[in-house]
Amino acid sequence: MKTCLALAAVLLSGCSSLDLKTGLENRVVVTVDMTKAMSVSKYGSIGISSDVVQSDADAIIAGIKALAVAEAASSPASAAMK
Repeated sequence: MKTCLALAAVLLSGCSSLDLKTGLENRVVVTVDMTKAMSVSKYGSIGISSDVVQSDADAIIAGIKALAVAEAASSPASAAMK
């Protein structure tokens, strides 16, 4: 078991330095309730996540909310309501 974990750690340790053409991808994701953010290193459908510092998560979430407000304000439905 330790050998498998060590091998997985070595294989995934370079995720950020490898080209995306190899199938490795790093993504920042936010929970559905918008309280936390995580960094996910993906290889195909397998992902390993780690928490993002809460102050950074708060900034990401604030940006998402601001974008949603701006998009809602510029939508045709909001213009019709005015």
